[in-house]
Amino acid sequence: MKTKDYVRYVVKWKGLQVSEVTWEYWLHIKHDSVNPVEDFWIRQQVPDPYSIELTTKEHPHIREYKKLLESPKFGIPSAQCSMAETGTGGNDLVQNGEDVAVLQLRNYQLEGVNWIIWNWWNKRSCILADEMGLGKTIQVRVCFCSTPVCF
Repeated sequence: MKTKDYVRYVVKWKGLQVSEVTWEYWLHIKHDSVNPVEDFWIRQQVPDPYSIELTTKEHPHIREYKKLLESPKFGIPSAQCSMAETGTGGNDLVQNGEDVAVLQLRNYQLEGVNWIIWNWWNKRSCILADEMGLGKTIQVRVCFCSTPVCF
């Protein structure tokens, strides 16, 4: 047997609570877990320094910050089409801007977006939290679209 067979992994079993994780030897779980473990090890690889240089952009100066005064507009097609019907993965749902419902952020969501963007410009870590169901997901998506550096 290989020494790799005696590497131990913490296993969170499907259907069980996190408090019920177990330590298992690779020898015992490798038949069912090859793909997830390979994915884990690939994610642990240190990136190539050259690729880091290509993706590194200088952070913009705080003087360039502009507060969002009104919500960006989001469109959702009012006519529902399945991907099988369109044949193009849903890319042709909106043609010439017709049949589109315009959605906007609520005032408190826009305030949250401006707060997140302000912290990003100031290089501060932050966490957006509120009551459940107040739109944190859309607020974070708007923030990623509003910063000048693409992530």
